[in-house]
Amino acid sequence: MISTSQFVSVGPEPKSLVGKTTPEPKPISCGLRLSERVSVSKQSNNFDGLRLIGALMVLFSHQFAIMGRWEPRFIGDHSFGNLGVLIFFSISGYLISSSWVGDPNIKRFLVRRMLRIWPAYVVVIVLSSLIIPMVFDVSHVWFRISLYLKNIIFMGRDTAFFLSNPCKGMNGPLWTLRIEIQCYLLLMGCALILGKYFKMIISIAAGIAMVLYVTVLGAQSGFDQAASSNHIQFLPYFGSFFLVGVLAKHHPFLRAWKSVVVSITVGITLGVVGQTLLCLLFCVPLTVIMIGQNSWPIMRSFGKFGDMSYGVYIWAWPIQQCVFGLSRGTSYPALLSVSATLAVFAAFCSWHLVEKPCLRLKPKTPVLMKPRAVELAA
Repeated sequence: MISTSQFVSVGPEPKSLVGKTTPEPKPISCGLRLSERVSVSKQSNNFDGLRLIGALMVLFSHQFAIMGRWEPRFIGDHSFGNLGVLIFFSISGYLISSSWVGDPNIKRFLVRRMLRIWPAYVVVIVLSSLIIPMVFDVSHVWFRISLYLKNIIFMGRDTAFFLSNPCKGMNGPLWTLRIEIQCYLLLMGCALILGKYFKMIISIAAGIAMVLYVTVLGAQSGFDQAASSNHIQFLPYFGSFFLVGVLAKHHPFLRAWKSVVVSITVGITLGVVGQTLLCLLFCVPLTVIMIGQNSWPIMRSFGKFGDMSYGVYIWAWPIQQCVFGLSRGTSYPALLSVSATLAVFAAFCSWHLVEKPCLRLKPKTPVLMKPRAVELAA
């Protein structure tokens, strides 16, 4: 989950006047403060709005699971919450790749990623592990807390705190952040190893992976079998959407509306014949990125009070668990309304008290921008 990309256009150098010497224009530094980048980016594209929609889709879908109901599916065995997560990974592939292209420095890249994800992540883990046992009866509470706090270093697992609820875990969605971090590290490692051949080799690798999925795994039948036996490997699954986002960054023609229409057509055709994973892979990432790189007033307005998508994502589950545990017998619409309101409020506080201040600590980019349009990722 990172901040949106920013597009800065640097005008052409002024023409020299006859008989006069025009001073050489000063180079414009790429080292804008990251708080300034975030401020501009909210008004230049739709990515914040798309991520917030994705987070709310996850909240909507998880409300069914928390009540012990089957999450509604929109295609095959893919829930609306799953679609929201696929939106996140698609956008992350595009923006993280943009960030690396803008400043391919290992230290600054890792510091930026850590400051975007880790502070709010730590806050939700610590606060929830301390507050929830005060509200709900939890046996062996200190043992559970010690297990859960290992998640701070991404070494733990979700721990049962809501013992009387159908879903007993403290925060179900957090495990996907580990996969996202793995995608970051794989991108950085491949870019360092492959160097100038990165673009070509990942494009070839993506094609080979598609062939192997169809021929070796058995396409949808193999995927369904792996999923039903809980042997599905989530890194290749979510990583494939991240990879398409990376490809869209390095191949601009993929983001053009004609390419997106062709991709959606292929995806729908695959969905009709039962290949739901390939359907989503062809339909979701390029569509999301094409919409994201545009700037629509309604979508831009989603970020008016801050980039709250990450906060909604990490706070929604424990809030929904608490609301359900304290309001048994309440209808789904009422539970969803209260939970969503509280989750958005928690996200607002998370952004302004934790995330935004940490963004100001991100290192500057010392490289000077060339006098042309340069795409940056905060």
